[in-house]
Amino acid sequence: PLDGLARATGGVTIADCLVKTGNWQHQILLRKRAKAIALSSSRRDIRDSIRIAGLVVTPLAAKIDRAVKWIDLNRSEDRTEVYFFIIPSFQIQAFLLMALDNEEVFVVSNPAKVGSLKEKKLYKAEQFLAALKGVKTITGIVMKP
Repeated sequence: PLDGLARATGGVTIADCLVKTGNWQHQILLRKRAKAIALSSSRRDIRDSIRIAGLVVTPLAAKIDRAVKWIDLNRSEDRTEVYFFIIPSFQIQAFLLMALDNEEVFVVSNPAKVGSLKEKKLYKAEQFLAALKGVKTITGIVMKP
């Protein structure tokens, strides 16, 4: 949806395009450092327990941890709602920060360097979408050398 939003105009927000999956993402720390990500489902099974859907050791965990610390440090005093989102068609992981009528995007990971968006950088929603406008979506996996 966000690749279409990048071409859209007229009051559509990033939040309007996000789809809640019902899944949660958890940072797994080892010696106080983020080393892995666990995925769980908020949907309860018949025993009313949370189901772990996956666990992966990945450098993305540390990137997410640094982003959370930056957001906590720079947005802790205002009434900002924060949502982690992934754009599979661009292989971008980011946080959406929403406060009143303001949307900003903190790019956590952009391995394909899509739209010249830089990691560890905060963008106004308009800047983020403008960077994606006209960019061809990715098929397959981009591997870092």
